[in-house]
Amino acid sequence: MTDKTQMLLELGEPTDSDGTWPDYLQYGFEAGDVPALIAMATNAALNEADEENPEVWAPMHAWRTLGQLGSAEAVGPLVNFFDDFAADDWAMDEIPIVMGMIGESALEPMNSVLSDKGRLEVARVMAADALREIAVKIPAVRDRVVAALSACIAIPDRNLILLNSLVLAHLVDLQAAESIDVIRNLFKQGAVDPLQARDVEDVEIELGLRQQRSGPKPNLFRRMGLPEPKKPDGEDIFELIEYFLNVYGGDDAIMDASELDGFLAAIACSPESISSSVWLPAIWGQADSPPRWRKRDEADEFALAAGLLYNDVVDQLAKGEYEALFLEHEQEDGTELVVTDWCAGFLRGIGLWSDLSEEDSALLEQMLEPLLPFTGEASLYELPEMDDDEWEEARQGIEPVVVEIYHHFAAQRVGERGTYVRGKPKVGRNDPCPCGSGKKYKACCMK
Repeated sequence: MTDKTQMLLELGEPTDSDGTWPDYLQYGFEAGDVPALIAMATNAALNEADEENPEVWAPMHAWRTLGQLGSAEAVGPLVNFFDDFAADDWAMDEIPIVMGMIGESALEPMNSVLSDKGRLEVARVMAADALREIAVKIPAVRDRVVAALSACIAIPDRNLILLNSLVLAHLVDLQAAESIDVIRNLFKQGAVDPLQARDVEDVEIELGLRQQRSGPKPNLFRRMGLPEPKKPDGEDIFELIEYFLNVYGGDDAIMDASELDGFLAAIACSPESISSSVWLPAIWGQADSPPRWRKRDEADEFALAAGLLYNDVVDQLAKGEYEALFLEHEQEDGTELVVTDWCAGFLRGIGLWSDLSEEDSALLEQMLEPLLPFTGEASLYELPEMDDDEWEEARQGIEPVVVEIYHHFAAQRVGERGTYVRGKPKVGRNDPCPCGSGKKYKACCMK
């Protein structure tokens, strides 16, 4: 270890939130430091150090420096460490970038890993990602990279769905129209992730081989070879909403009634009224990809169900008695509430708001803090660390703050919010049912 590499032990967690790496060469690193940098980047003890220890970040700083040096000497040792890097999210993201910075000398070693069926799938994924990076940085080797990626999926392995799907994505990124026969066979063999956004016609359009689809895009059930759910016979709007979202929802659509409830709560809280002509299409994702309804009355039926849910959300918020529609999952030891979908919907709805003043923006950020453990990466890392009491305390903080947001912006709203007009007085889902059953409305005639 040199004095310069010793300095990397002290840098700690990177602060480059925008993805821009610092200039490590400003510290005087040169070709003579490569052996020490390789040793640090592949040091098992450092890679497995406690996450609170700043030295755990030293390997990352070392491989970044090797990339900036364009060190061909580093390729072999880093490749030998690929299986170990597989457990490191930072390495999975950044080692391919490093190989792209090193350039053409990394191409054949990456192809060797990609084509080696004895390597871990994640190691081969890193190699595929690296090949794409090399092709983007050096257009002259694009054809060689396309050939390597195409060879990887020429005889697709249905047990390697992740690898196949990422290789497909890279071929599309590289506009590899010459690989279309291999790509079509990949879909034909069912060797691509059915949850991904593209199907074969999408790929053909993106590669300039087709102008438009031959028909509606298959929904998730068809892509997975599963029977479609049957339309509910009753009048339960939640079941009806779930049915329509499942059958007509694409990859960008809101996926369930809980997420829709959160989305509509955010629409209701908006400082400015948002028309249903705006938020209804937004349920399905991109404005240019609405559902192709099989029957016109189904579109009207969904709009009415969503409108009823919206009006009910507004009723509750106005009364200060909002109850979020969290999903319930049955577990062996009881029922578990799922909060993440609702929170995702609420943040999605905020995305339709107009720009806020600096003061309101800061206040909103503060008020949204109770939602943060249930959103994004925090839901993967923070929630598992909570005990039952901490989780329940966090969950209980959500509904009051939504009511607070609604009433804070109430003074800024213009006009009434009733999107759909009913012939009878509105009844909140937690109010007694007007039929006189003694049950809550949501458990009785709202169904």
